[in-house]
Amino acid sequence: MGKDAWWSVPLAVLIGVPMYTNAAGVIPIVQALLAKGAALGTVLAFMMSVIALSLPEMVILRKVLKGRLIATFVGVVAAGILLVGYVFNAVLLHVKVLGTGCASCRNTLTLVRTVADDLGVALELDKVEDLQQFVRYGVMRTPAVVVNEQLVHVGGVPTREKVEGWLRGATG
Repeated sequence: MGKDAWWSVPLAVLIGVPMYTNAAGVIPIVQALLAKGAALGTVLAFMMSVIALSLPEMVILRKVLKGRLIATFVGVVAAGILLVGYVFNAVLLHVKVLGTGCASCRNTLTLVRTVADDLGVALELDKVEDLQQFVRYGVMRTPAVVVNEQLVHVGGVPTREKVEGWLRGATG
């Protein structure tokens, strides 16, 4: 359900519709999806569909609204949710710091966050400690940095100038 899979946002909406929970109840599910690498826009679309388009809510609304009005509501809200999901996935920069938790890995994560804040760059920053992800990117030394699914750095703490270059280059 990464940002490159066009179908991830509509699928997230479809999965969210039959669920019934409140905003606080969906947070653990959102955290799990983000931890598994789902894109933020996809997760937001899922969360909004659970809250705004849940099937039990539609059953309740059926008691007071006509079917045509409910269908209009669902269509408009679903279109808005899809738009938000796709826009977040397209605009938000995604940076992963792959590392085992060593001091260099923590320093790299802090450096990326600091440079992004200084440049005013909105990004989704993930700390990845899963060895299978290391293998996926061909990483044998840490820390490693992945920007929008492109491996840009392996081994040692990068310089501030390098990080600025990656973030500026990725935001165009």
